[in-house]
Amino acid sequence: MSLTLPNKPAAFGRLLVVFAVAALGPGCSQKSNRPRSLPPPKVAVAHPVHRAVTEHREFTGQTEAVESADIRARVRGYLIKIDFQEGTEVAQNALLYEIDPREYQANLAKAEADVLRAQAQLALAQTEEQRSARLRTSNAATEEEYQQRIAARQQAEAAVKQAQAAVDLAKLDLSYTQIVAPIAGRVGRTQVTVGNLVGVNEPTLLTTVMRLDPIYVYFEAPERQYLDYQKRIREQGAASA
Repeated sequence: MSLTLPNKPAAFGRLLVVFAVAALGPGCSQKSNRPRSLPPPKVAVAHPVHRAVTEHREFTGQTEAVESADIRARVRGYLIKIDFQEGTEVAQNALLYEIDPREYQANLAKAEADVLRAQAQLALAQTEEQRSARLRTSNAATEEEYQQRIAARQQAEAAVKQAQAAVDLAKLDLSYTQIVAPIAGRVGRTQVTVGNLVGVNEPTLLTTVMRLDPIYVYFEAPERQYLDYQKRIREQGAASA
């Protein structure tokens, strides 16, 4: 009986394979227990856009009305009426205040009476002049008397004009008792209330009316930015503001 022994190198190789598999076993199990890595995040992609933009700068400015008017009392008297609401828009020639007109109505009546008296004196002077002219032709009156009648008639004519001017002044003072808005705009706060005496020593400030459309805007800018603005205006051929 014969016995055949296995080849030693082949047996040794199988042992190495077994040991290699055993060594890899724990490593594979550890790798499978690791957490999986997160997928890459989704991002938005924007393509660049080429377009013209307007460069602007901001400055702190102060507004001012194009037109403004101080409303003052031009005649003396007691304030009896305020015919507006503060802060509202008023039209041109709208009634704002009224001063007691009785004194000025009496002054106007007196002035008109003076006109009538002056006209009566003028009529008498004209009659005397005509009579003196007839007497002078018949040598019943001297030249000196005739010249005196002419002077009296001229003085009567001047008195009529003076009385008529007094009437016009009285009418003007009476019109000042009704204070109207000289311009259209927004009326401010009243400085005087009903019952107060106004216009005693000087024209009393009552309120202010301002026109707000359009308006001025004043602001200060650095010199470098101003020069750069002027340069761009010249380059573009536009009118400078």
